[in-house]
Amino acid sequence: MTKAISDCKTQIEQNGFGWYEQFENKENVLRILLEDEMDMDGTWGFGNKDSYSRNRLIAFTASEMREYRIGLEYLQKIKSFLNEKIDSRKNDRHWKEYIEWDTKRLKTIQNTIDKIKTTHNNV
Repeated sequence: MTKAISDCKTQIEQNGFGWYEQFENKENVLRILLEDEMDMDGTWGFGNKDSYSRNRLIAFTASEMREYRIGLEYLQKIKSFLNEKIDSRKNDRHWKEYIEWDTKRLKTIQNTIDKIKTTHNNV
């Protein structure tokens, strides 16, 4: 057991920590989100291209970096996705709670869009 734990420690120290270096700067994080495919051998878990999860990460990462045009573009994609989801479920009572939740998320996204447009009127 001690050998196995020792080997795990060595692998983490030699290989694991280096993997995190790609996330040391926001520019590379945004590049990964915009360009890279999700790869089970590399970085994964942030969603496929044009998925809700990935678009959300792109929108907020770009906004954090003051790349407001990119941020707004992806916030609009999120807004469209949520609107479509709400519209497709509105006539089915089984989706009521989900619609309420998505409506709250939609309001949050719209507030974020409005805040960016108000405070950064050059976008």
